[in-house]
Amino acid sequence: MIYAEAGRYCDGQVQVINDLLGMTPRKFLHVKEYADYKNSTFEAVKKYKHEVENKVFPQENNVRKMNVDELKQLKNLL
Repeated sequence: MIYAEAGRYCDGQVQVINDLLGMTPRKFLHVKEYADYKNSTFEAVKKYKHEVENKVFPQENNVRKMNVDELKQLKNLL
């Protein structure tokens, strides 16, 4: 038997990945959080914002230069 919110005596249990990663504000009795994804994501976005505002990112090695032939093809499509 497979069931959501099931106990340990069934064959399987349906878990929602967002709950396992700590992304949902509500805590469920049948779920164990294995990561604090919500806060780590927030911290990553804050760092990205800071780097963009302070012109740390993107750097030259993060920029893709378009090939001249590719640019011509794009212009023909437009």
